[in-house]
Amino acid sequence: LFSGMGASAFVLRLASVIIGVLTIPAGFFAGKEFFGRRGGLVVAFLIAVAHWNVNFSRIGMFNISPPLFELLTIGFLLRGMRRGRVADYAVAGLSLGLGFNFYVAFQIFFGVIGLFIPIQLAVRSGYLRKHWKGVLVLGLGALLLLAPIADYAWTDQETFFGRTRGLSIFAEIPQERLGEALLENTRKHLLMFNVEGDSNGRHGLPGEPELAPIVGALFVLGIGLSLARIRRAQALLLLLGLAIPLCGGIFSLTFEAPQASRTIPVQPAAMLLAALPIGLLWHEWSGSRIGRRFPRLFVWPLLTLLGFVLVFEFNLLFQRQI
Repeated sequence: LFSGMGASAFVLRLASVIIGVLTIPAGFFAGKEFFGRRGGLVVAFLIAVAHWNVNFSRIGMFNISPPLFELLTIGFLLRGMRRGRVADYAVAGLSLGLGFNFYVAFQIFFGVIGLFIPIQLAVRSGYLRKHWKGVLVLGLGALLLLAPIADYAWTDQETFFGRTRGLSIFAEIPQERLGEALLENTRKHLLMFNVEGDSNGRHGLPGEPELAPIVGALFVLGIGLSLARIRRAQALLLLLGLAIPLCGGIFSLTFEAPQASRTIPVQPAAMLLAALPIGLLWHEWSGSRIGRRFPRLFVWPLLTLLGFVLVFEFNLLFQRQI
């Protein structure tokens, strides 16, 4: 972009805008693998209007990149599991490796995939026999794009890991107070979705929860539904996608907690969890007698609900925060 349009603040912000906008169709793609086409549209809508996503899409920071590559990785991984095609696993692996080239915090998402796939290999009968080629190609694809960054990290560890070490809670807090500090950081990051969010004005309206009230309520309900269905691969993936990336904020400096930037890899799981109750309810409605007779009757209450979300987010971004 710089070479074609010149170096300016506008072009710098345009790069993050493009990534943020691409997150919307990526959300539809991943949501479709979870809930079908209609659920994918709900996920895409939630991402498109979320102030958490919009804010980071406009300030010219590469922090906005993890949700895009996470959603692509998740979508192609689930499609590979569903269709059994090596090509889907390959694209999932390339998305996983490419994401690491944009923002170092993306590395924590490797823990999500690194736990999810071994669990599937252990608990799903026949998964290894049917998908071993795909899993191997996924790993090779990720390593292919990860190799240049890994080589740089190995040869210049001080530069690569310096900022991460400097922002770590382990460098800030003495050993005797570490447990208490970790509990407090965990509490603040669990509350950032619905009670009190990041206080940094660069990251949004200071103190504003990261999710709109309706979305936050659906998010909590989605967690409960996922815990009840944890033996299912998709529910497990959502819970891992929530818990592991949240550590990026929990293990960082206490005075910055909660941190909306370093926990932005949580965003895809949060949006998918919020869409989960809608997707399940819509599926039940479609299978019911009255739902088959009046298939569009579900749509109007849903559009009303999403309309309230849109109004809230618009007011927050263009009235309160501006």
